[in-house]
Amino acid sequence: MKLQSFPNSKSFYSQAGAYPNQRSTLHKLVVLFFSFYVALTPLDDFLGVPGTGRTILYFLGMSIVVLMGMEALARGYILRPRKAVWTLLAWLIFAFISTLWAQDPERGLEKCVTLAGLYFIYFFTSIYPWRPNDFRVLRRMTITVGVIASLAGIVLYYSGISYFNTGRASLFITPERRVDPNEFAVNLLLPSVFLMHSIFHTSGIKRIAAICVFGIIFLMIILTGSRGGIFQVIITLLWYLNLIRSRSRFSSVVGITLVLCGLLLLGIQILPPQVSGRLGIMSILQDQGTGRFTVWRMGLEALKDRPLFGYGWYNFPIAYDQYSAIFWPKNYRGRFLGWHRSAHNLYLQTLVELGIVGFGMLMCAIWSHFREIQGLVAKKDPLAPQISAILIAMLASGLTLEVATSKSFWATFGLVQIAVNISRTTSKAFQRYNYGYKIGT
Repeated sequence: MKLQSFPNSKSFYSQAGAYPNQRSTLHKLVVLFFSFYVALTPLDDFLGVPGTGRTILYFLGMSIVVLMGMEALARGYILRPRKAVWTLLAWLIFAFISTLWAQDPERGLEKCVTLAGLYFIYFFTSIYPWRPNDFRVLRRMTITVGVIASLAGIVLYYSGISYFNTGRASLFITPERRVDPNEFAVNLLLPSVFLMHSIFHTSGIKRIAAICVFGIIFLMIILTGSRGGIFQVIITLLWYLNLIRSRSRFSSVVGITLVLCGLLLLGIQILPPQVSGRLGIMSILQDQGTGRFTVWRMGLEALKDRPLFGYGWYNFPIAYDQYSAIFWPKNYRGRFLGWHRSAHNLYLQTLVELGIVGFGMLMCAIWSHFREIQGLVAKKDPLAPQISAILIAMLASGLTLEVATSKSFWATFGLVQIAVNISRTTSKAFQRYNYGYKIGT
């Protein structure tokens, strides 16, 4: 087996070192605001601004775009967007067009506007010349907020506060200020991956601290009762180990595996029966993934009628209603799951709502980002294993959730562009403006 060794970021980028390390006040503000934006994604629904119908992240996102635009004018150039950026734009445009044949065009347009806002932030991220130190700030802030949020959720849980009294842990103060346990678990994947990196690339006290902090976040994921979240942590860890495989890290692999197994067993023991029962294979089969299997079958039946262009963006519930009325009485004797169900799967949602055409465009966009980050893995870029693992984690979350309109989904694509742009701006070719456009005078 070929062993791979990734240099530390400081030595790697200092050797490439073409980009000047001067940081303007505007640049520092961009890094600070964007780091807060990414770090606070697990708390998005919890941070509503009274009287606006918006969250703090909405205003942070607008501030980031304004600050990036101001610095671009002051700097006099922007980076050239990569092909992956345009593939996502093509998919977004098709989602807008699909509202023309949707049965509920208003809902589709509302969600398309949300997509456009998230894409706007992503686009500015893709043309911004990030530096290695910027990623370190983002990484530390994400870990800090992730562990604080996890500790808050654990304290609330052991204080007797659960999500709508279901026994599942989450951030829950009032019905208006709450975070869905499944979404909370998915949004904690980002700090989890950063901590995996710390565990395998540090030693001594720092490694012990990283394992402890990782244990806190993983325990929170277990307490949410999110089967998808636990599965995604395991898949992400295996993918990350594949990227950094080395015999010298065998003890670390054994250690983190034991920590994961121990926390999983501990979580099962301390959870109430209605939640711990969710984690068993028989439970998943009996309740059919909380009804997801049946919803997916209805979605596949609906797809047969409109395979090319689908039912229109965010019109899956309508297609589900139509085919539930037809097929449920004839084919199902179990408990009726109710009307207007969501797809609970990004890929099935895209197939049913945008058809094979829209699904193919989304796959092209995902593949473009995956190719870019794997290109950095081949170059042994120190950021590449982390970002690649984050991308795999977010794609895995799409198997059980509709993540297309979540900030963490778009932040993941943004992190891919940040890693690519750091690689571009630290190359000597960047000094000749081969990767950007001059603007202004």
